Amino acid sequence: MMDKDNIKMEYRIKINGATKISLTINEFKEHGSPRQLLEMYKGDTIVKPYFDYDNKSEFKVEPTAEELDAINKKNILILEEMFPHGDIAISQCHRAYKNGWKVSFHYAVNNIKTNVKTLNEFMK
Repeated sequence: MMDKDNIKMEYRIKINGATKISLTINEFKEHGSPRQLLEMYKGDTIVKPYFDYDNKSEFKVEPTAEELDAINKKNILILEEMFPHGDIAISQCHRAYKNGWKVSFHYAVNNIKTNVKTLNEFMK
């Protein structure tokens, strides 16, 4: 039986000057909130195709629901062309950022799996 508490994952984190570190689940829990850690995927890591849309410069004021909907629909059309049978999941987070607004969407294609290396090659 696999000991889940001793599986190591790689994260980008600043601990004692290190910018990348391998942590077990228990070590992960010791280092604070997930906002302080960024999981790093290696080339052979199996993932659902995922894509981020981040815009930090276009909006000086909070975007309207219509503007956000237009961006999302445009992105969905692109992803549907790439993955015609894909089950696309969407999360979003928009917030005040420096002198304007940051608009962020995250998309994942749930019913498809690939590895990070292949996904990166596909996106070139």
